[in-house]
Amino acid sequence: MKTKVGKYLSRILAILLGGLILGAFWFWPICSSFFHYLIWRVTTGAVIEKDYVRAGDADIHFVSYGRGPSVLLLHGGLSNRLSWFAQLPWLVVSGRRVVVPDTRGHGLSGWGRGA
Repeated sequence: MKTKVGKYLSRILAILLGGLILGAFWFWPICSSFFHYLIWRVTTGAVIEKDYVRAGDADIHFVSYGRGPSVLLLHGGLSNRLSWFAQLPWLVVSGRRVVVPDTRGHGLSGWGRGA
């Protein structure tokens, strides 16, 4: 006969395991794209430039990948330049220079004095 503690512990473990399995299936497209980006970033010889540009009183951080006609990718609110990691390898391989900035107050960009 199981004790109360053992019974609740087995339920908690089953719920955690189910949540882990469900989470793995739910986030698999994101995880696989991120792994592809990491492998591309390490194994490719893509030109990567990191710098800041001054916009008003804020320093805006940006990263550019590749050479060729420029494509500017802007992230949405509450995000940063890494929200585009799945598209970067494909655009660079197609011969584009991809510029991904962190908008003001996000990622490595500053807020400025007026914020």
